[in-house]
Amino acid sequence: MFQCSDVLINQEFKFPPNSEPESGRNNNCDNPIQEAISNQRQRSATNLTPRPTDYTLIKPLYIAAITANGGDKENKPENVLDGNPRTAWTNKGTDSWILLDHGSSMDIHSIEVAWYLGSLFDYHYEISISNDGTEFRNVKSRCSGGPLWYKLKAVTLARYVKIAVMGNNMNDRAGISQVKVMGHPGRKEEVNKDLDY
Repeated sequence: MFQCSDVLINQEFKFPPNSEPESGRNNNCDNPIQEAISNQRQRSATNLTPRPTDYTLIKPLYIAAITANGGDKENKPENVLDGNPRTAWTNKGTDSWILLDHGSSMDIHSIEVAWYLGSLFDYHYEISISNDGTEFRNVKSRCSGGPLWYKLKAVTLARYVKIAVMGNNMNDRAGISQVKVMGHPGRKEEVNKDLDY
């Protein structure tokens, strides 16, 4: 069980605007095994290339497939793409993860996450990206329960986005209500219509 600072947040399902900083909470994790977990999962991915940014082209990216290493009966991985803040993917275990596959490499600008019952729980998470689905580069690790809007330091060409959840401040469960990946579609012009929330 991870301990994060207990700070209240706006409970509305609303992501910060693109001009705002990354997250609804300003929390610090006190997690003695976080560094070891992060080091174990993180690999150098030299094929991830920073890209120039044209902000007029940024839109929700098409998700070709979504998988996870587990999930509760009704709370399936695909729920995070349905645009409904009342549904979620949940799973028991401190090694839970969900993987978004864009089908081909795309220019990724930012990642938005609405946590399941985020007003009650602080989730310890790690976001990583990859081009080949094998070598992942960690781009964000933190504890948070508020709506997350994370802008990559540079627009990066990648095919996969992986969100690993190592429990929360109350138990060893993972819970994500909605996910949206923003960027340049590149060759894949289609976008998920359900993501326009």
